[in-house]
Amino acid sequence: INNLEMLLGLLVIAGLIIKITSISAYHGAEHQAANAFEKNLNLTLENVRKQPRTHQECGTNLVISYLICFSILFMLFDETIWIYLIAWAIGFELWKNEPKVIWDLIVVIGKVTQYLFFTSKPQDKHLLVAIEALTELEKEELANEE
Repeated sequence: INNLEMLLGLLVIAGLIIKITSISAYHGAEHQAANAFEKNLNLTLENVRKQPRTHQECGTNLVISYLICFSILFMLFDETIWIYLIAWAIGFELWKNEPKVIWDLIVVIGKVTQYLFFTSKPQDKHLLVAIEALTELEKEELANEE
């Protein structure tokens, strides 16, 4: 097994573990609450429930940008240790700066990956936890501004 196959295999295994546990439901609920918050909707169960369970700012997009960079460098330079670091640096810059040329593709791949592997449809109990967490976070941030 080469390094690229190993990384992809680890991603699939991690995705399966997350998918079969309640982590994926909480992750989806977190995204739904964040989407409602960013749209300035009241964080009610009804409003949050209507939101998509994928999110543009999810760390999955960072992983996808890294994997794309790693795959390209791997094809060009074969297996060398510096590929990990260079791919991470380039992938991070892509994620941080969101260049229009490639970012739309990364987000599409990232959202499909989020939907299939890293989130599942949350129940109301998951949504309520995400709403409460975001509400408390907002209270703390407002308290820190004063």
